[in-house]
Amino acid sequence: GQLAVSPLQMLLITAAIAEKGTMPQPHLVMKQSAPDGRLIARYGGGTLGTAVDATVAAQVKAMMVTVVDSGSGTLAKIPNVQVAGKTGTAETGTNQPADAWFAAFAPANDPHYAVVVVREGQGEGYDQAAPMAKTILQAALASND
Repeated sequence: GQLAVSPLQMLLITAAIAEKGTMPQPHLVMKQSAPDGRLIARYGGGTLGTAVDATVAAQVKAMMVTVVDSGSGTLAKIPNVQVAGKTGTAETGTNQPADAWFAAFAPANDPHYAVVVVREGQGEGYDQAAPMAKTILQAALASND
């Protein structure tokens, strides 16, 4: 189709659904540390505004949970963690294979992490990008323990 978005744009949309409609302000750097590991500064916070009504965000989140629980995103399931996600296939407009996309956040009921995976020229999102998103989310969740 005619829709063109970047992975960062899709990540912000995914995060807005996770955050009940409020789109977070993206930051390229989370913290600054001294060579000895001492924290110098922490960055983050802020929002870009409300992207969607909280009721709509809750409905989309419920559909994204279903995608992972029993739909095309089951390869992103994480034991004992509810994941919300959406598979995607983006046509490139060339005679090349489509790009595989997967956008997700976890835990679905108390989101801490959002991820978007794009596998260029790899076809369907469910079998190419969803397992990679699972791996990234598992690592992020494990580092939070």
